[in-house]
This record gives sequence, structure tokens and C-alpha cells, in this order.
Amino acid sequence: MFMFTRPKWLALVSTASVVAVCLVLLLADFGVDQTVDRPADLDEAAKDRLADEAAIRQIAAESETLDGARTDVDGAAERIEPVVEAVAPPGFQPEPVVELDPTPPEGYAFSSYHEVTRSPLTDDDFEDLHKTTPAPPEWMDVGVDSLADQAAAQGRDWTFGWVKLAAGADLGALSAALIAQGGRVIGQAGDMVRVRLPAERDRLEAIAAADAVAGIGTVPSREKITDTLAERALANASEEVPVWITLMDDDPDGAWRRELKGLGAVVGRFDPAVRTYTATIPLASLHSLSNADYVLAVESIARLKTTLDISASA
Repeated sequence: MFMFTRPKWLALVSTASVVAVCLVLLLADFGVDQTVDRPADLDEAAKDRLADEAAIRQIAAESETLDGARTDVDGAAERIEPVVEAVAPPGFQPEPVVELDPTPPEGYAFSSYHEVTRSPLTDDDFEDLHKTTPAPPEWMDVGVDSLADQAAAQGRDWTFGWVKLAAGADLGALSAALIAQGGRVIGQAGDMVRVRLPAERDRLEAIAAADAVAGIGTVPSREKITDTLAERALANASEEVPVWITLMDDDPDGAWRRELKGLGAVVGRFDPAVRTYTATIPLASLHSLSNADYVLAVESIARLKTTLDISASA
């Protein structure tokens, strides 16, 4: 049985990516607008289904457009943005535009902007930061073994993984240790560094023993998936859902897109800024996707819900 738990440390490296992509892929693309009221006969579940269906249509159009992209005289694939007709929910009627009076509600007041005074960190500041450095994730306790097994499963002489920087170590020292063993740095989120690692156990052990390294390993597949997706997969594995798939590395030649398609995904647009594809997947493929070493996270494309009518300074 494939079990899932809520991602913990992964929130640090994936939350910023998800937020950034949500801002890029506007709900207007899906024909769903949260700024207006919905018909009273649509419950939340129905609204979610409509949003999912709209997202799936959008992703299918993106995938078809990318698969059939024209090729210019130099042989480079031309990126074409798909055009998808927005579909409003049944009974939808837009609200009239209302000119708002720029007057705060009773009990509130507008605040003005003041430049924040900044100063460089002191030695004491750095010492305090080092004191609060968290221990490596538990999955790094068996890092070398898990990485060697992962490389064998992927059928390559290298694999993707993570390194936690030792206290006081810098990225340059880690990069030198990796290069000496045939690896390289890909990206960084705090003291957690995305890396490409050799498959040989002796080389992995040498990297793990480097002074710049506090821990080494690969994220368990259960940590790559949100609870919401896990629950849906357990309830109905045949369901197809729209998701964000964040990669460990860039995909300049579309190699990982082809790998994702081979696992049953309909793959849409790619945002290189956050290394994330939109995709529609059968939930039955969730296990295979989360076991792929090039996948960092798989998360639902959810319907955004407004929670505040007004914002005010605290």
C-alpha cells in the first residue's frame, strides 16, 4: 500500500513556487472568476468540479499546441500560447462595475509608507542564526543507500538529490566537493541544496563525508505529494486531475516533459522561473510520478478562494 503524509520541510522549497505559478496562470484562463458571486444552486463541490474541468481543457489545449509547435528555419520549436474560450458556470451573471469611494470603513484609516531602516548583520546575528540551524531531515539518515537505490531504479549513472549545508559552510565549498566526485549544484533554498549526484556508492560516501555537508539524501515519494491529492488518490485512483508538477532541474530540451507523458500525464505549459509544468494526470499514476527523481513536487491546481474583503495595517 502506498501511503502519504503531509510534506514538512518541502513546504520551504515548494510554497514559493506554487504561489508564483498561481499568479502566472490566472483563473481567468479557466473561465472562473472569484471576484463575483456564484449562482446559489452551485455548492462548493460543484464549483471545484467546474474549475477542474476548465483547467483540464486549458492544459489539453496547451499540450496540443506544444506537441504541434511549428519549427522555424533554424530547427528550433516555436512556442505558441494556446487560446482557450472561457466557459462561465451555468446561470452566471456578471456584477455591474461599481466605483468605490476611497474612504476606509468606520474604525479604519489609511496608512502611509515609511522606509524601513536597514543595517548589515553583525557577528552576533550570524552566531544566533547558526545556533538555530535545524538538524537534517530524517530521510537523510539513510541518504547514501536511498540515492544508490534511486539511481539504479532510474537506470542512470547519476541521480537527483539534496544536500544540507553544514553550519558555516558556503555554496562554493560544496560545489568543489561535488565536482570532485562528478556531481554539481543545481539550485539552493536556504541551507538545502538541489544537486546532481553520481550513482556510485563510494562517490556518494565521499560527498557525504565532506566538511561542507551536514546531510545528503533523496526526498521520499510520500513527501512530494500534498495530503489533498493523496486522499483523492485513495478515494478514486481512476480520477483525472489538474496538477502542478515542479521539477528538480530545468527542462530546456523537453526531456522531462517526454518522461512525464510516458507516465500518462497530459503536459501543458512550463514556467522556467519555478521549473513547473501544468499537467492532467490519472491519480493511478501518482505513485510513479512521485518516485521519479526529477520530480520535486506534485500539487493540485485548486480553485482560489478570497478570504479578505479589505486589508489594513496591523
